[in-house]
Amino acid sequence: WGLGIPAVGLLFLLRNRQKLQIRDIKIKYGYLYLGYRPNSFFWELIISYRKVALVALTTFTRQLHLQAQILMGLGYMILMVYVHNVEHPFLRQELNEMEATGLIVPGFMLYLGLFYISGEVSGAFRVFLFSLILLLNFFFLI
Repeated sequence: WGLGIPAVGLLFLLRNRQKLQIRDIKIKYGYLYLGYRPNSFFWELIISYRKVALVALTTFTRQLHLQAQILMGLGYMILMVYVHNVEHPFLRQELNEMEATGLIVPGFMLYLGLFYISGEVSGAFRVFLFSLILLLNFFFLI
């Protein structure tokens, strides 16, 4: 489901990209592409595949040490921030900034979590890291 449904949506958008401004198409399928720049009409499906790829990364790297998994996840998040910042897919700049923040905050959480699980930090610093992770989540939600 994670691969097939977005693929069908992408196929539909690619086949009908010249008709995306027709009223009936907008009403039925506009939720897939409205709000994005015209050359980024497919971006909602990129976001879907980005999530599927992250799940696959965590699933298929279970045999690795947790630190290696976190580093791979962090590298993936950095790559996704880069791709987003190159493309700027949304029409509104505020949405581009929110999406970038939504990618950066989990990256920081992974980075801080790496220190947290390392076993090399004191109890007080672990509490500080945990509090910082909670604060990052809280401020992201506001």
